[in-house]
Amino acid sequence: MKPSFHVISHTHWDREWYLTFEQFRFRLVDLINGLIELLESDPEFEVFHLDGQTIVLEDYFEIHPENKERLEKLIREGRILIGPWYLQNDEYLTSGEATIRNLQTGITMSRQIDKEMKVGYLPDQFGNISQIPQILRGFGIGNVVFGRGYDNFKSHQEQEFLWEGADDSRITAIFMPNWYNNAQRIPEDPAKALKTLKLIQAKIDERKQTNNYLLMNGVDHLEAQENLSGILKGLRETLGDEVEILHTTLEEHIRRVEAELLSPAVQKGEMRAGDDYHILAGTLSARVYLKQENVKAQDLLEKWIEPLAVWARMSGLGSYPEAYLTYLWKSLMKNHPHDSICGCSQDEVHEHMMDRFEALMEAGEETLRRQALSLLRGINQEGMGDDDQLIAVFNPSTLPLSGWIEQCIDFLEKDSVQSFRIFNAKGEEVPYQIISQTKTRKQRLSPINLPTELPVDRYTIGFAAEQVPGQGYTSYQVIPSQLPAAFEAPQNEESKLENEFLRVTVNPNGSLNLFDKITGETYEQQLIFVDDADAGDLYVFKYLHGDKSLTSAELRAQVQATVTTEGYQAVEIGWQWELPASLATGGASRSEDKVGYPIKAMLGLLRHARHLDVRIELDNAAKDHRLRVRFPIANAVPGTLAGGQFDVLRREASSGKEYVRNANSQPNWKWAAAGWEQGMAVYNKGLHEYELTEADTALDLTLIRSVGTIFGRPNPLPHENDDNPLGQCQGIYTFELALRPFGASDNAAILAREAEAYHHGLRSYVVPVREDKWASGRPWVQDSEIGDLFSRPDPDAGKPRLPREASFVMLQGDGAVLSAVKKRLGGSEIAVRFYNALDVPTSACLTLAAGISRAWKADLMEQPTEELQTENNTVTVQVKPKEIMTILVQTG
Repeated sequence: MKPSFHVISHTHWDREWYLTFEQFRFRLVDLINGLIELLESDPEFEVFHLDGQTIVLEDYFEIHPENKERLEKLIREGRILIGPWYLQNDEYLTSGEATIRNLQTGITMSRQIDKEMKVGYLPDQFGNISQIPQILRGFGIGNVVFGRGYDNFKSHQEQEFLWEGADDSRITAIFMPNWYNNAQRIPEDPAKALKTLKLIQAKIDERKQTNNYLLMNGVDHLEAQENLSGILKGLRETLGDEVEILHTTLEEHIRRVEAELLSPAVQKGEMRAGDDYHILAGTLSARVYLKQENVKAQDLLEKWIEPLAVWARMSGLGSYPEAYLTYLWKSLMKNHPHDSICGCSQDEVHEHMMDRFEALMEAGEETLRRQALSLLRGINQEGMGDDDQLIAVFNPSTLPLSGWIEQCIDFLEKDSVQSFRIFNAKGEEVPYQIISQTKTRKQRLSPINLPTELPVDRYTIGFAAEQVPGQGYTSYQVIPSQLPAAFEAPQNEESKLENEFLRVTVNPNGSLNLFDKITGETYEQQLIFVDDADAGDLYVFKYLHGDKSLTSAELRAQVQATVTTEGYQAVEIGWQWELPASLATGGASRSEDKVGYPIKAMLGLLRHARHLDVRIELDNAAKDHRLRVRFPIANAVPGTLAGGQFDVLRREASSGKEYVRNANSQPNWKWAAAGWEQGMAVYNKGLHEYELTEADTALDLTLIRSVGTIFGRPNPLPHENDDNPLGQCQGIYTFELALRPFGASDNAAILAREAEAYHHGLRSYVVPVREDKWASGRPWVQDSEIGDLFSRPDPDAGKPRLPREASFVMLQGDGAVLSAVKKRLGGSEIAVRFYNALDVPTSACLTLAAGISRAWKADLMEQPTEELQTENNTVTVQVKPKEIMTILVQTG
């Protein structure tokens, strides 16, 4: 069979990177304007691949809406290929749900133009997650073309193979060993063009499995090669029938490869092979502030707005905010491109990202507040007094969840409230702690009356909310009283915290000894800080030759017990540390100058908790360093467990050590654990990098990495755009994590569910029982004699009241971990998505409080694939190991 050369004209479009989005958009507009002209004028220029993205269309149409019809005509004709992605995200630093929404958005936009590319194109992601095969299969895509994370040179591995995902889904995989620019620009000179073709052929011959040669004609931000059709015509004339030269598509290339790939090799699991600059692992911890904001925003959309909107809809309260959710998801995903969320771009790029996060959180918090208040106002208030207030605590986890709640409560100043008592849904009095008390003016806004202000007495209180129902809420009645306001909380005079599961003792150096009462194991010297010089860049951590780690083990800590209620204990630990200010001039050593580096850790233990909460605050005044926190294990462990996107990854201790890396750091999503059957799990919020260290006897979690360069590879000349001081992450930071010892009775799904619950926690909202008492405003700006306020009827008046506590969605099953509760994409049904975290099959039962009339299994576009039987408002399904499942439900 003669060689067949498949020329793929394309661009790789980083929306922002070494230029800002707006600066790059000028180049995007030039590219698309030129592409339209080229395709309309040269019918022999067959096709152009627009990097598998659709967001570039939105970006372009904002500038040139008048070209929409011309561009979409070329797309419908198949001469410009778009999708299936909305944008090229990073897979490890965004949630699995975000990757699904990315594909849903890209495919929806593609189908609106009636042209959808069915290729899983992942050219430049810094490694690929284990569930990509199953995710792509869920969208009807059976292939992937990718550029990182696969060691094509190890043991003569093939560049064309079957990739088997965590659940055994298989897709055709084509790795680009010579990158996505191996035919970047083909010379016009016939002799040079022929030589270029032969060079490309020789390189591909080293690893090829078929007679199909992939020639990627383009690279980052390059415009289409306008003279390509003539060059290819000349090559065909020169070579005659010896070869086939096609100007074609990735879909056609894959079709031909699959036809010839008779006995393909199989590669399983995540793709993270290679050295430092292949997988760029330092991006897991670069600019940690971006990662922290991202997980907050993802939780807000996935774990809060969507479920609460579903609960309100099931209860007949309010309306589902579909338009806002579409806007919010797109806003979030605009911060997900790999050069954006990875933190390896210019400072200005990341400043704009933080602006996007801030705007997103403002809109998202208001969207959530409205859904929460519609539920709270729907709770039965029978028997409550006119001066009472009602607090609702919401829990989007499938687990009953306890937590320390801090809530602001206002009382009208004219009511002269001096004290109050709190009762739970069972009528039991709840102890609380007054954190602060002040007088202020509360702003009152109305859609039909002018704003006004009310003088109030404001209390901020803390209390332990215990066993809040899963996927539901509980409520608390606040009653003004003449009795004493707060309970006398016990003082913790010892540096010790204890409940039925854990006993925690603080050592003189501030580290912790943690005794697990379930397994009988003691974990000593937890919470040791380890600092190293970082001679690398925003892509890669680099050790400084001859440098030794600094640790907090020799420091003397200050320990202060804090006042707590009977359901919650807390201790504060403080360290006064000094670290080298930066690298010395020339970068060969650390500076002799020192800076103060204060660290504070707040430990919290709830009465029935299996984990210890740890909140770390520090002032990062040092530069050119990496700070980690260490959790030692008594003996070497065989490997680690790590939360992943729809997966729990079981990595051997030796994983990655065959490569030359400065740090054998690994990604985690919300949690990582040292040990497989027994050990220490660390739940965390926005800390994605860990490493098994100290001869496999300690888990190190990276808190912060301070570096100020992107182009940090050795070079005698500085780069003109390489000074990025915001990458040093100076200033005050807060990190949240939790220590959870585990044993043989704790399987991977238990840890995954707990980590999810820890990550999003609980939220509370409060309303007065008689809201009309708080109604105020100025109906007339002229302050006329007509002083009555205008009012509107309550749209939910007369509807059935909700109980004082309730669950809306119940998901049970040994391995089932909830991912999403939302309205179905393009439909009215409720979509519930979960996955089996175990390596064995399991069953899962889904029950809705509102009842189930019909139910279906669905694909990841949320299209029904199989109707399911229901019994007693419950659907029971069998779930394969590591399977992602979406169930659609009609209520009633």
